[in-house]
Amino acid sequence: MDAVVEIVLPLFALIACGYLFGRLGLIGEAGLKGLTRFVLYLAIPALLFRTMAGGALHRQLDLDVLVAYYLAI
Repeated sequence: MDAVVEIVLPLFALIACGYLFGRLGLIGEAGLKGLTRFVLYLAIPALLFRTMAGGALHRQLDLDVLVAYYLAI
């Protein structure tokens, strides 16, 4: 249970921070566009590459994750 909280809590805290920054106007529309481009074109592909390079192919190739990501893009 502790491992789940350690993984999920920071993720939801980060989402809440982004929501609050957007609602309070601390990040403008141009900043949001830049952040979105960074995440979609650099951060997520780098995370996928690191995961695949870390041996995920040897353990189990989860095609659902790859299909969901590339269909959305």
